[in-house]
Amino acid sequence: MKATVTARMAAAAAAMVVAVTASVMAGSGTAYAGSGWIYTSDADPGGKTRFLGRTPEHFSVCDIEEDGWAAVAWLWVDKPGPGWVGKRLRAGGNGNCEGYTRNITEGRRVTLHVCLSNGEEEKFCSETWRGRA
Repeated sequence: MKATVTARMAAAAAAMVVAVTASVMAGSGTAYAGSGWIYTSDADPGGKTRFLGRTPEHFSVCDIEEDGWAAVAWLWVDKPGPGWVGKRLRAGGNGNCEGYTRNITEGRRVTLHVCLSNGEEEKFCSETWRGRA
């Protein structure tokens, strides 16, 4: 009986290690360049953005609804020394996109988010995407 309990505990511990490892790998909060589109947080997203880490890197934002709101996105790049450098893009009108291409040093940290803007306020911002060039 004691051997059976020990075997069950070992199996349960092994299963937990696998589950925790899978959870960490899937939801680490860090994405890598080119991992797909990020959408605004409204129920029917009106904007999207993405960062493609090919050389040179490309950052884009698209307005995907004709609703009077433009999609605005921010790309922040960790610069040498203290601080970050930011680039803002705006695309207005359903189907319109804006892009920015630049060579960013390999491995440099980047963050990205997208919001909707009516020119006076920004809302429905996405969660911040974090990755590396």
